[in-house]
This record gives sequence, structure tokens and C-alpha cells, in this order.
Amino acid sequence: MVEGGDEPVKRALLLGYFGAGNWGDELILECFLRGYGDILREKGFELAVTVKRPANAAYREHLGELWPGLDLVQMGPLLPCSLGLRKSSHLICPGGSLLQNRTSNRSLGYYLSIISAFLRGGRAAMMLNQGLGPIRGELWEARTREVLSQLQFFSARDRRSAMWAAESVPSDRRLLTSDAVFAALPDWEYEPAGGESWDYCFVVRAQVGSPLLSSPQFPPDGRYLVAVLQEDEWKQPRRIEHLGRRLDRESLALLNASSFVRKLRQCKLVVSERYHGLVAALIAGVPFVGVGDDPKLSSFCGECDMPACTERSVSVGTLEKLKKEALERFRAEVFRERVADFVDRHRRQRERLIELL
Repeated sequence: MVEGGDEPVKRALLLGYFGAGNWGDELILECFLRGYGDILREKGFELAVTVKRPANAAYREHLGELWPGLDLVQMGPLLPCSLGLRKSSHLICPGGSLLQNRTSNRSLGYYLSIISAFLRGGRAAMMLNQGLGPIRGELWEARTREVLSQLQFFSARDRRSAMWAAESVPSDRRLLTSDAVFAALPDWEYEPAGGESWDYCFVVRAQVGSPLLSSPQFPPDGRYLVAVLQEDEWKQPRRIEHLGRRLDRESLALLNASSFVRKLRQCKLVVSERYHGLVAALIAGVPFVGVGDDPKLSSFCGECDMPACTERSVSVGTLEKLKKEALERFRAEVFRERVADFVDRHRRQRERLIELL
């Protein structure tokens, strides 16, 4: 614990890719604080959170409503040796997919260095509601497993990640949970399903490698919506060379995250390249398809008995087959049971954290 006055101060640093305009990461932080904040308050913790960019007044105000006095620690190359890390007694990763090198080794090395620096001080570190991998390369796998073995506690948000961690983390220090969003379900408002209806809602990554946008047959015929959940992609759309046009509001009517949520129940099917697009569809009770080669998409779809597609480019024919399969598999009561199970997993984790903290 960090010394502060007569009594040691318990200060937890929440580590994640927050403050970067990514809707999924902000959902993780908000739902974690709503779902576990009472435990941290009861245990007498002060809190700090890592942010990717300098926070504006609106973001600070939003975080202050979730946790008054929340301290912000700037992410950067010096974070592993920063005062923000040294003055914290606990390190908590509330969710996400921090440990992966699917696109590059830089991010994986960065997070491992932060956690390792914390562990070297003999302090408690927890990684909660994590999706692991892919982790490519024997050296990277060995380094990741070494860090996982030293954690006070680890929980996986999906069965694939739980199986991977089982080789490194003893059974008494690990748990299967679900995404942090299910720790405190968002109180979203939806536009009524009886109004407009859409054949598809596509949640895309605004980049050339997008399986949907790179298809010369996209967008398909029919009524559809297109959403982007990363704020930068919505405000500053990138040139999509495969389409020969700009992905902006003059060519496609893009929805941001809040508009996407409002219109969810008016959609017959959500086709998402982003993980939290699938999570939102499950909570809203809308059939969905995961698109892309990221294993977290296929893993989530598998747990919910929904189809996933790993093809690099999705043709109209493939899209129609996926839609038919998703609608045939969909059962509203199964979705409700799955949500209830995901929520219940956090109840079990709460019991563990009350003991550990």
C-alpha cells in the first residue's frame, strides 16, 4: 500500500485503452465502475485510470459522475516508470483485449511492460474480463504466460481465453466471466421496433482491410444502416481505396455509437466487424453475425450460437447465406438466457473480489 498520512492509502490504477474515443473501451470502463465501484468504495480505494489522450472537460465531467475525484494518468512510453504507476497499490485491468499481437508486437509489449513493472514492486495486479490473443511467436507467448502466472487474479471473458490462461494461472486464481458490459447492463433507450425497419445494420472498421468495405459488392441492395463505433472513424473518415470513394456522410449515412444503439431494435440483423457491436445486439435481442478473422468475434458468436465469417471479403451471396443462418438459429429466449448467464458470472466474480481486496 502507498503511505499517506497516518494510514496507508489503497489506490487502484485502472489500466486500459480509455479516453481514445473507442465506444467499446468506454463501455468497459463505465460498466466496470457501475458494477464493481461499490466494492472498491467499501474497501476504501482511491481510483485512477489511464487515458490515451488529454481529456477534455466533457470527458472529465462524465468520469467524475461515475467516480468523483477519479484521477487521470496519461498513457505514454514512460508510464511503466511513472509516478502514476508508482503511487498505486493495486493494478486492475477491467476488461478488453490488452494482451494480443494480432496487428503488431508493440501494443502487447507495452502492456506487458506496465504489468511487469508493477509486479516487480511486489504489488497486487489483476486482469479481469479479458479476451486473450491471438499471441503469435514463442517468445511472446512465453513472456505473456510468465506475467499471467504472477497475477493475483485473472478472469477470462470467453471460454477460449479461459482455456489459454489455464496453462499459466492456477485454478484458485482464475475465473470464467464475460465482458465487463455485463457487470452492469447499460440502460439504453431504443427507438420502437414498430416504426422503420432495416434489413441490415453493418458495423464496420473504416479501413481498407474491412471484409465488408473491401467487397466490390458492398453495400448490398435493400434497406441498411452503416455504423462506426470509433469516434475518429466517424469524424474523420479514411479513404477507402477498394471502393474508390470516401467513406463519409455524403456517400454512406454513417451512424455513430449512440445512434447505432437507438436504432438497434429496428434492424433485422446486425453484421459487425467490432466485438461490442455484437455485444450490443445480444443485449437488444437482435440476431447478429460476426465478420473478420479476429478470434474474439468468432468466440462470442460461438457462445451465442450465432454464425461468424472469417473471409477477407464478404460477397452478397455469402451475406445472404449468413443472414438466413442467423435468422434460423435465433431464439429470443436463448438470447435472454445467455445475457442472464453472462450477468451471473459477474456475481461470482464480485464474491471473489470482496475476498481478495
